[in-house]
Amino acid sequence: TYYEKLSEVKRIVHFHKYIEELNHSKLFPKPLRITNMEAPLTEEQVRFHFALVDSHTSDIVADDKDAKKRFLRGLDFYLVQDFASSIDDFTQAILLDDKFFPAYFMRALVRYKQLEYKKAEAELTEGVPGASSDSKKQPEVTSIDYDIVKNDLDHVIQLAPDFVYGYYNRANVSSMLKDYRGALEDYNKAINAKKQAVQGALNEMNTAKQALDNYSKLSDEEKDPGIEESLYSDYQSKKSMYDAAVSESNDTVDLDRALQDTKDSLKIDEYNKELAKLQPLLEAGGKITSEKEGIITSVFAENGGVTTDTIASIADKNEGYKFIGEIDKENR
Repeated sequence: TYYEKLSEVKRIVHFHKYIEELNHSKLFPKPLRITNMEAPLTEEQVRFHFALVDSHTSDIVADDKDAKKRFLRGLDFYLVQDFASSIDDFTQAILLDDKFFPAYFMRALVRYKQLEYKKAEAELTEGVPGASSDSKKQPEVTSIDYDIVKNDLDHVIQLAPDFVYGYYNRANVSSMLKDYRGALEDYNKAINAKKQAVQGALNEMNTAKQALDNYSKLSDEEKDPGIEESLYSDYQSKKSMYDAAVSESNDTVDLDRALQDTKDSLKIDEYNKELAKLQPLLEAGGKITSEKEGIITSVFAENGGVTTDTIASIADKNEGYKFIGEIDKENR
């Protein structure tokens, strides 16, 4: 997006090298921001982006093979809440350039929001006598719909394995689908990607610094003011990217919280699965019915004492009353 809510607590600027390069290209009307704190648009901003839709449409008519022009208009459609048109443009951008990962990322985001709105709308109209028949005929949102979202995020990660937010969003979808192990794996990958981004940015900064140092060792006759300015500008840019990567890496509040929440959910899910195993016993009033016909060959009990390790031995009738197992105090 171009807009982010201001926060007195959190002032981290989320960073990725390729997005930064897109901003330096001056292709976009405003700097792109990576955020999970989108700001709602004002009426003036809405009018501005509707006007941009018209402008981008003219550009697309003039050159319908440019993926980035499609992406630009798709972003404007998204900002004015025209999700269907937004998805169409992101899809066209992908068809024109299937390596342009921001289009996959945004299409996943918009589809996810569409699904969440559909679910919210269905919950609001459920059981409401006056609800229109059209609203009740909306197809139910299923896990298959979210698999389509995950598929786009798979492409993002494949094309840009250092793009932290691909892992983060895929983990969020997995967690929502109760695939907590998959979510944990992706949250950890996001944390590792942040660390690797710092190392990569450091290497590039050091390379730019070395090039500047090597130039400074040239004689005055060999130096060129234009080259010196270019080398210095490149070093400053790489240093700025490194500082942003460090700041981003240190900002783990959201990831840490999501990671802990997912671990808690995984434990609860495991507890529920164990409880589900006891449900047939509860429904049977505590009566256990064996799947095979057999015999309890012996029962061990001590009046007023503690049961020994083996509580009962079991034999299978079909096997000639062959001993097949025992019930012990660890596996009642």
